[in-house]
Amino acid sequence: MAERKRCHPVLAGHLLECSGQLTGGCFADPGMKKVEDLAGLGYPLADVWADGRVEVSKTPGAGGGINFGAKQILAVKSVLIPRD
Repeated sequence: MAERKRCHPVLAGHLLECSGQLTGGCFADPGMKKVEDLAGLGYPLADVWADGRVEVSKTPGAGGGINFGAKQILAVKSVLIPRD
């Protein structure tokens, strides 16, 4: 439980930092994968509770969307791909 209280909010912070990539930018592939209103992607938002639970959403009424695949891609990328 202690790890969850530390790790989940840190991961949420990283996902928020990815901004438009999280709300559809990294998942868009015109002609293959449609992202609603790609030009008007919304900013991601996160609700973080003291027990470590995190709920990620986006600006209401804005374009794009939040999906599990995008969150997985960005989370794995940040953990497995080292930076210089």
